Amino acid sequence: RKVYKMEELGPAHFNLGDQECSRKDFELINCLGIKIQCSHYLPATRSPVPCVVYLHGNSGSRIDTDDLVDNFLLQDISVLSLDFSGCGMSDGDYVTLGMRERHDLEAVLAYLKGHEKVSKVAIYGRSMGAATAVVVAADDSYAGLISCMVLDSVYSSVATVVTQLAGKYVGKVPLIPWEGMIAPAVEMLRGAVRCKADFDFNDLKLMDASIRCKAPALFGHAGGDELVFPSHSHDMHRVYGGPKSLDVFEGDHNSVRPTSFIQSAIEHVKLHTSGASGEAGGGMSTAASWLGSLGLRISCSGQEAVGVAPPAQTLPLTPPPDPSCRVHLDSTSPTNQEQDRQPPHDGVNSDHGVPSLPSADGAAEQACDSSGGKQQQEGGVYFSRPSIKLGLMLYALCFVCPAVVTLYALELAPGGHTSWLGLA
Repeated sequence: RKVYKMEELGPAHFNLGDQECSRKDFELINCLGIKIQCSHYLPATRSPVPCVVYLHGNSGSRIDTDDLVDNFLLQDISVLSLDFSGCGMSDGDYVTLGMRERHDLEAVLAYLKGHEKVSKVAIYGRSMGAATAVVVAADDSYAGLISCMVLDSVYSSVATVVTQLAGKYVGKVPLIPWEGMIAPAVEMLRGAVRCKADFDFNDLKLMDASIRCKAPALFGHAGGDELVFPSHSHDMHRVYGGPKSLDVFEGDHNSVRPTSFIQSAIEHVKLHTSGASGEAGGGMSTAASWLGSLGLRISCSGQEAVGVAPPAQTLPLTPPPDPSCRVHLDSTSPTNQEQDRQPPHDGVNSDHGVPSLPSADGAAEQACDSSGGKQQQEGGVYFSRPSIKLGLMLYALCFVCPAVVTLYALELAPGGHTSWLGLA
C-alpha cells in the first residue's frame, strides 16, 4: 500500500498562470460498503467542464495523478483521482486487478453523473486502472456516460502476465521441461489467491470486455515494458469494439510518459468531450434514483525525463500481422535504459532473480558411457537417463516451483503491499 500524507496533495486552492483552481477532497462509499478517498481538481469556471477520472495502477494512489493534473486544468478539464480499495488512504485489504475495483469506479461515475460542474466524463487508466476502465465501459449501463478512454499499459489477462513473467525469469536447464512446469506454478498462485482473497483472477475476462466497449479509446504502451508486455495492448486494441488508436512510445512500465503521449491523450479527451454540454451535469438527469439502484452513498469529509521526449510511434488501426511482430517489437524495445528516478507506480522491483540450479550438462556427459546411454556412480550403481530426468523434474517441482511463485509475488507486490499477490 502506498503511504502518503494529505499535505503531499498540495494546497486546496492554487493558480496555474492566470487560472484559479481548487481541489476538493471527499469520500465515497461503494456498493460493498468500502470507503474510497477521492480528490477533484477543478478550474474556476462558471459553466460545466469535462472531467477526466484518473485510475492508478497496482501499488499506486491518487498522488500519481500529479503528472497530469496541470496539463488538463490548463485546458479547462477537471480531474478526479481516487485511491482504489486497498490502496492509499481508502479502506480495504486487497487489490484485485480490476475485479472489485470496478465498484470504486462505479461509485465515482455515480457521483459525477449529477455534478453541476461536470459536462462529460472521460477515463484515463494506467495498468490496473486501465483494466478497471475496460470492465466498466463494457457494461451497457455506463455506455452513455463514458465519452472516451485513455488506456495506458492495459493487460489482456492476469494469467498471461504471470505466465510471461515466469518465462522471462525461469532458467533453461537441460532435461527439464520448463514450459510444462510454468502452468502448475500459475495454478498454485491462482489457488492461493482464491483461498485467501476469495476471487479467481481467471474470471477477469478483459478480452471479452474489450469487444463490448464502444467509447473511443487511445491505447498507449511503453515499448520496453517487461512487466506487462506490449503484446497485451496490441491484443486488446485488435478486438476493441469502438473507435481506437494505439501509440507505442519509449520507456518501461513505470517510466514517466513522454510529453508527446500526454499531449495525444489531452487532444483525445478534448475531441470527444467538446461541444455544447447543455445544462449543468452535461444534461444528465439527477443521480438520486440511480445512486439508490446501485446501493451507493456519498459523504463529504470536508476536509513522470530529462531532455526532449521522442515522438510517439502511431501504429495503424489494424493488428500486427502475426505473433512474430509482437515478439520483434519486444526484442527491439529499449530495455536497457536506466530506471526512472520516480517511485514506480506498480511497486515493481526488477532486481529479483530466480535461484540458479547446478548445471546438469557436465555431470551427465561424464557419467554416460558410449554404448548403452547409462550413467554410473562410483559404487557401480547404474541409473538410466529417464531416472535422472525424473529426479531432476521432482527436484524442480519440489523446490523451484515454490520459488517461482514467490518470485511472482515479489515482482508484482513487494514490500508489504496489501496486494492479493502478496499472499503468495
